[in-house]
Amino acid sequence: ELSTLASMASPHTFPMRRLRVLQRHVCWSVQGVRHGGFADAPSALTLHRSCGCRGCCRSCFAPMSSKGLSSSSVSASDEHLQQQKQQQQREVSELTTRVVNDLSGAVAVQLMYIGDRLGLFKVLAEAPVGMTSAELANKAVCNLRYVETWCQACVSHSFMETEVVVTSGTGTNLEDGKRRYWMTFAQQQVLAVEGGRSFQCGAAQYISASAQVTPAMIERGFRCLHGGGLSWEELGQDAREGVARMNGVTLRDLLPSWIGSMPEAARALSNSGARILDVGCGFGLSTLAVAAAFPDASVVGLDPDSASIAGARAELARRPSLFNVRFEERGLEDIGELMKGGFDVILAYDCIHDLPDPFKSLELCRRLLRRDASAASSVGVLLWFEPHGSDDPYQNREIMGARMVAGIALNCVTTSMATGGAGLGAHGCTPAKAEALARRAGFQYFRQEQNLKGAQYRNNVYLLH
Repeated sequence: ELSTLASMASPHTFPMRRLRVLQRHVCWSVQGVRHGGFADAPSALTLHRSCGCRGCCRSCFAPMSSKGLSSSSVSASDEHLQQQKQQQQREVSELTTRVVNDLSGAVAVQLMYIGDRLGLFKVLAEAPVGMTSAELANKAVCNLRYVETWCQACVSHSFMETEVVVTSGTGTNLEDGKRRYWMTFAQQQVLAVEGGRSFQCGAAQYISASAQVTPAMIERGFRCLHGGGLSWEELGQDAREGVARMNGVTLRDLLPSWIGSMPEAARALSNSGARILDVGCGFGLSTLAVAAAFPDASVVGLDPDSASIAGARAELARRPSLFNVRFEERGLEDIGELMKGGFDVILAYDCIHDLPDPFKSLELCRRLLRRDASAASSVGVLLWFEPHGSDDPYQNREIMGARMVAGIALNCVTTSMATGGAGLGAHGCTPAKAEALARRAGFQYFRQEQNLKGAQYRNNVYLLH
């Protein structure tokens, strides 16, 4: 090939000797001559030097004859190459910053988990004038040195504030034990106010649970070529509690209003003796909230996880005023006698993608909906909630989309595949995929709700019947 090129070019421009010298770091590419190319070579051929130039350049092939590159061509090529390198360096710098921020966030999750688990945030939030690390350690019954280090790290992550205590007559004392720490109103809302709309420690608890099982997920998931994973039970209590606390505000404060704002759902629940089925209810927060909001309806919470159902029943026992709700420890596929009479509304909050067979589950939901051809108001509806996200992966390059994909999706995949499921993951039911699955399951109507207050960055909400 080198001989062929030499015969095409003039001997003064490309002696065979020079081509042999360059053989190790030159490759062929049929792309046309770029930035001047070769004076005598066919226009279908271009040389790419290992340095990355798009053609031949002065530094690579000089000295060249007057039939080679002109000085203006070389200058344009060099300038273009320099711009490319500068752009690449900017991209490397930007990505490095993003990754370092992500790593900092991973450390922050550890700090949040520790502070939440040990009650350090709540103890500090309850101190009107703050505390020294020694006072905080004593109050929380923790080792002082660990608490000192934790406090310093929390300040660096803006989780709390600090100042040096001034000792009388001696100026400032820089010993850490003499520092006073406190939390601002915003810090308290995000880190210490359980159940508040800004509270984030539930998410940290769930992410920590995920981190603990990552090595097992690698061995029993990624490296298991024939399928496999970790069951929901194996993710542990932190995962159960973390999910409930993370979604608590949505389920308690938003879900009932979402249901009432959708005309088809409100119409279905206006029927006498309306029935609601809550699939994958977990600790029952959604079930209890809906039962309280619609007292004339009968509500059934369904979940195969025994620990979750035990927690739901315990919470129900603390609410003696609720008589219209019950919890069943079983999966959707085992609904059995409960399906008699059908349901006016079926709720599936962040669970369809977790189920062993999402298609069959949707098909079963369709059959469970109460229908009466004589009255439009009797048509039941499925309200299907999936994590926030787009069909286009690039549109998920924002803070919530990225967290949902990376922080949640892998757990959803492994719990599904552990049961021989499809492993759709948290982003396996984005709008286009969800509609295709719904149509395949026999639903005649599919709509994504776009205007529900507070849903935009929490959930994709689909209404089916």
